Amino acid sequence: MAAPAIRKSVQSADNTSIDYWEYRSPGSKSSRAPKPGLLILHDGLDSSSTYKDMALALWTSFDVFVPDRRGRGYSGTYRPNSNLQTEINDLKALLGETGAQNILGVGSGAVIALHATLQVAATSNCLIRKIAAFEPMTIPGDVEEFREQRDILEQQVDGSNVTDPRALETALNITQTGSLKQQERRGIVIRWLSKIWSNWRSGRWAEDTLQKDESRKGTTYSLGRLLGPLKGEIRSWEEINGRFETLFRLNQLDVEIFLMGGSESPNHFKNNIREFRKLLARARYTQFGGMDHMGLSNNVDGGDPERVAIHLRKFFLGIPEEPVG
Repeated sequence: MAAPAIRKSVQSADNTSIDYWEYRSPGSKSSRAPKPGLLILHDGLDSSSTYKDMALALWTSFDVFVPDRRGRGYSGTYRPNSNLQTEINDLKALLGETGAQNILGVGSGAVIALHATLQVAATSNCLIRKIAAFEPMTIPGDVEEFREQRDILEQQVDGSNVTDPRALETALNITQTGSLKQQERRGIVIRWLSKIWSNWRSGRWAEDTLQKDESRKGTTYSLGRLLGPLKGEIRSWEEINGRFETLFRLNQLDVEIFLMGGSESPNHFKNNIREFRKLLARARYTQFGGMDHMGLSNNVDGGDPERVAIHLRKFFLGIPEEPVG
């Protein structure tokens, strides 16, 4: 039986509407015992639609809630003064509305969940008991280079939904999920010639990629519609980096953390996992062999959600397991 997905919404602290999809399992009907609530918080260059297959893999064991973070899908937009606290407030509103106490976070979504836990630990209407964090985000590489790329993205994505196709290449540079710049650094071609070549190639490639993606997903959830929200999100990334050490206090809280990564992810994500493992000494850790940063995404996007769901189910339901290779 297919999972019925129902779109709902909740108001955040600044009255912005945050929409989410609810996959409520058969066991949650009044005649049966309720299932635990699980909220999936997507990465910066994702949306709720990226994790449909993951929701379907988990919905028989959990009531699954998959929000569109601010700016994505049907949710309201970022504001000029949006920051990390804005993201935390959005998550707190979702937790209060759904009653979910378990979170699966990917990339920046995972970091937001970790920071939110520090705030909600003592509240009565909102409690986070377990967090599964897949490759939580920190600023990739040099901060000055990040600022340079951020400024370029600001120029390429304006406020009227007009986007230079090359903004996709900039977004991939910023998030370190794929980049022609990596080829330049490996010395595959002469640097000055590479700049001319990559500008032409990336423009043609990006435009073709965006068009194909929109034809497959439709306008609302197309990749092109995620570039603007990413611009709004990354304004808070330096703040997130600056508050990294504060997450050490999670070791004193009654919250279980499951760190996950892929063996084929770029080195930046692997380095992140190492730093988080040092900081969060009590956290469980698993690396999925043959998997990269898209490992939790839909099957059509190269993910393997069914494989990961086996381990998530055990973690959230408290079933012991041996680490996988």
